[in-house]
Amino acid sequence: RESHRLVAIDYDDTRHIFSEWRETAAGHRYPSHVVGFRFENREAGQLKARQWYQTDILELTPLKELPGDLPR
Repeated sequence: RESHRLVAIDYDDTRHIFSEWRETAAGHRYPSHVVGFRFENREAGQLKARQWYQTDILELTPLKELPGDLPR
């Protein structure tokens, strides 16, 4: 089955890779594991050998509605 999930984001000199997708009780999917790497050579797409950071989302609480004072 083909998936259209976001696998990674390249931002400035970093790449953030998403994995271990989970699902909320409401059926929303989210990546529970994110690993960040810095680029060795951005133009060539080469990453440094060591990861820059790693984080795990242990709990996700959906908002019932967006706060009204968010800037646009």
